[in-house]
Amino acid sequence: MNNILLVFLGGGLGSVIRYLIGLIIQRNDTFTIPWHTFTANILAAVLVGFLSGFMLLKPGQYEQQRLLLSVGFCGGLSTFSTFTMENFEMIKNGQFLLAFAYILISIIACLLAFWAAWQIQK
Repeated sequence: MNNILLVFLGGGLGSVIRYLIGLIIQRNDTFTIPWHTFTANILAAVLVGFLSGFMLLKPGQYEQQRLLLSVGFCGGLSTFSTFTMENFEMIKNGQFLLAFAYILISIIACLLAFWAAWQIQK
C-alpha cells in the first residue's frame, strides 16, 4: 500500500506541474507545435534519465524514490495521451507536415534529453 501511495503522490504532483506548464506556455495558435506538452515531456525525459543513471549506481537501494519520482512524478508530468490527441487534431485539420515534424522532434528530443541526463550520472 505504501508503494501505491508513493506513485499516487508523485503522479498527482507531476500532473499539477504539467498543468502549470500549460498555463505558463499558452497555446493560442492552432498552427504551431503544442510547446506546453513538448516542454513537459522533455522535462520528464531529463528527470527520468538523470534518476535512472543515478539509481544504477546503487541498484535496489532507491525503490521508493523510483516509485515516487520516476513512476509517479515523471509519469504524471509526461503525457503521451495528450501528445497523441494533439497529433490527431493536426492530422484531422490537414496539418500532416506539422504533425510529422512534431512527432519526430518530440521523439528525438526526448531521447536526446534522456541520454544526456543519463550520461551525467553514468
